[in-house]
Amino acid sequence: MASGKMAVGEAVIEFYAALDTIKDYYENRGYRKISLLHKLLKEKLGWKMGYDTFRYHFNKEFKKSFHSSSNASKEQSSKNSEGSKGDVRGEASSLEKKPHEPIIATFSMSDIKPYNPHTSPIDESRILK
Repeated sequence: MASGKMAVGEAVIEFYAALDTIKDYYENRGYRKISLLHKLLKEKLGWKMGYDTFRYHFNKEFKKSFHSSSNASKEQSSKNSEGSKGDVRGEASSLEKKPHEPIIATFSMSDIKPYNPHTSPIDESRILK
């Protein structure tokens, strides 16, 4: 084995052994940039783990908790607005409830008749002479 490579699973052990320290630095001490957090912890804890490995496990651990909390808030907001589903064009009250969301208009092609040059009337004033 090369001197620079870690044994399989060693990086995972390093990461999860220091998980409480990582959470403390990330959530409480304000180290929000992953590269700076990795550099600091590598010096402090004497890690052999590379940045890419750290970033992979960091995103796997912290992003899943972020996405699960955001999904819970989306479910809660969808439960609150179940009764207000319908056509967006005529409901100003549903737009007032959601100021942070973009306005989405619906468009239906069934309202528009396609242009047919053989059956459409010809406007004589528009013909170039």
